[in-house]
Parts: sequence; C-alpha cells; structure tokens
Amino acid sequence: LMTHSAALPDLYTYNCSDDLTEHWSSRTLQPWAPPGTFYNYSNEGWSLAGRIAEVITGLDFDDLVQELVLEPSLMETATFDPSEAMDNSPYAIGYDNGYFYTPENNDCAYTDPAGGLHATVLDLARTMEMHIADGGDLLSIGSVMEMRSQMESGYPWTSEVGLGQFTYEHKGIEYLSHSGAGV
Repeated sequence: LMTHSAALPDLYTYNCSDDLTEHWSSRTLQPWAPPGTFYNYSNEGWSLAGRIAEVITGLDFDDLVQELVLEPSLMETATFDPSEAMDNSPYAIGYDNGYFYTPENNDCAYTDPAGGLHATVLDLARTMEMHIADGGDLLSIGSVMEMRSQMESGYPWTSEVGLGQFTYEHKGIEYLSHSGAGV
C-alpha cells in the first residue's frame, strides 16, 4: 500500500467521511492487477494503510500519529485539525498550479493518512533532523533505510519512488522529495 504498488485505483475523493471506519466500511475497491505488478500513485492506498493501523493499534489514526510519531519527535504544533493549525500560524501550506492548499481546504478524516497533517516549518525541520540522524531515538536504522528505499516508478518526471518520497535530480544532485500539494 505504501509503495503505491497495490494496484489500487487512485479514486481520491473529497466526499468526506467523519472517520476512516465510516469511509472504508462503505467502499469496495478492485485492484487493477495483482499487487506488486506495477507502480500507480494511489492516495487510497495510504488511506487504507491508515485504517489498517487503526485496527491493529485500536487507536484512532489521528491519536496514534500523535502518540507514536508527533509526541516522541517533539512536533508540538503538528495537527490534523485545520482550526488548530490556523491558530498556530505560521504553518506550512502546499501550492500547485496557482492554488494554495491551506488547512481549511483539507478537513477530511479520509485524507489524513495521505496528507492531512498540518505542521509549522519548525516541525517539518524536526522531521528533517530525524532523517539526518538516521532515525535518531524515534526510528531504527532499518526503518529509515526502508523509508529511503526506492523502486522504478515508470513516470517521466522521476525515475524512482519510495514510501512517499520520490528521487529527483537538480543540477546533477539527487534528492528525495514529495511534490504533493499537501506537503
């Protein structure tokens, strides 16, 4: 699911549900091909992975991210609540083709696992510090290496993709990034 190779269609919808249980209990997705056959960017996969994490942990997705990721990494203002994000300005916003993706435009539990977290630039910097420190105290080096692993995407604008990170090149230097408007 997280490598975008589950062959799920990307039917990213803004028909919001109040929670992931409600969203996924009313959905049936048929894979386009056997999983692992090809790469296809799918926010549905990330949303479903979020629901699976809820079932495994017994926690609401937002709560499990707060407990397992945000608190241990000292990301003090990161939130899935758009109102809270707006109150804790300056928050980072996405931009794509003349459209700014501000927090109030992304208030849907279904989208949270695929990009609904709002954070200040300082909280985003803490994420970068964790990557530079090869996971620090939060992640094992094995987890970090898995996050950084890449596979062929077949897309013309990037040669490889990993767990939400794409490999790009600028002036001969490769870097990992995600150009999604929610980032």
